Amino acid sequence: MAAKDIWTMLLDNVLALTIVLIILTSIINAFIRHRSRDKCLKDFSGFFITLLLKNGKTIRGKMKLFSSSMEIEYRQPESEEQHGYCRNSYIMMNDELEADIQAIHRYHWDLTPKNKRLREKSIKRSYKPNLFQRIGRTMRNSVNTLRDAFNKSITLFFGQIGGKIAGGRATQELTSVGSSIVNVFGNTYEAVLEKYIGRNVVVEIVENGNKREYAGILKEYTAKYLELLNVHYDFLYETEIADFTGNYRDSQISIEKTSDSKLEIKNLESSVICLVSLKCTEKSATIEKNIGKTLSAGETLLLPLDNPDEIENLKLVFKRNRYIDMIAPRSLARVRYGGKKEKLSFRELFGIDDLSMSFKIKRMRN
Repeated sequence: MAAKDIWTMLLDNVLALTIVLIILTSIINAFIRHRSRDKCLKDFSGFFITLLLKNGKTIRGKMKLFSSSMEIEYRQPESEEQHGYCRNSYIMMNDELEADIQAIHRYHWDLTPKNKRLREKSIKRSYKPNLFQRIGRTMRNSVNTLRDAFNKSITLFFGQIGGKIAGGRATQELTSVGSSIVNVFGNTYEAVLEKYIGRNVVVEIVENGNKREYAGILKEYTAKYLELLNVHYDFLYETEIADFTGNYRDSQISIEKTSDSKLEIKNLESSVICLVSLKCTEKSATIEKNIGKTLSAGETLLLPLDNPDEIENLKLVFKRNRYIDMIAPRSLARVRYGGKKEKLSFRELFGIDDLSMSFKIKRMRN
């Protein structure tokens, strides 16, 4: 049977044409939903990330993003010996993401060479797009600006087609396809945020009921998330220094016990670190002594030890600021201040904060 005869038969048979249209529109809608992923979350897919939940739980692993869910694959499975099973990944559905996520962090020192190249490629695509990418973003912004007009036009257009071809029975299905295309093609458009893409901003994020400010570079935004590069973030480090012999030294700090029972602490970094406290066990009691001293690059501090012969399990807690990439839900985060007006170079955008630490240092989120 010729294609023309099949088409004529379908036109004569309203029910058959309606069924065909419903099947085709369902396939198109399923394809659109499968390809629809948040642009900010998509940038972190395939990277090793740290997921911070509102309840204080921290999950670390490789992120895999799907249209309706997100999976974090652990580097090492978590065994539950008592019940005889193990956990290989953590899964969150879309309805949980905005409700439960506090933030998503991508630590620069977790990036593999391949991930560094992917990160640079993504940054170049955002800040130095080719002609087609620029046209695509302009069209997407136009769609968002005129979203209501597009939705009404599509409803009218497909309503006419559905009424003429299938007696109005397929109108709803055809209209849903048009609306899906508009929703996917156009994400969200905000003139003030568009202006600050690739520039320094200060973001205000609600944490445990309090507002905290983070400085970084706005990479991308969507209706649900903000994506920031090179965010200034404070980390606490806890270093065991009681049981070693000789001098302690790593990429950040050196600690030496002097003959007169003092600790000589030197900052080996090019940036400032803050000495928070000394922890120890004395006569079976845990003691924490506040230090509250700041060491500039290369600076040394002599710290006396009280009752050094009775001290056990001595630990130094210090804090320093590092750069990370971050995604925060817009339900908690707002771009509050514009930063420097100068245009950033690719070197500043790419800026990787590498970290090489001894296994004796335990990294903790502040």
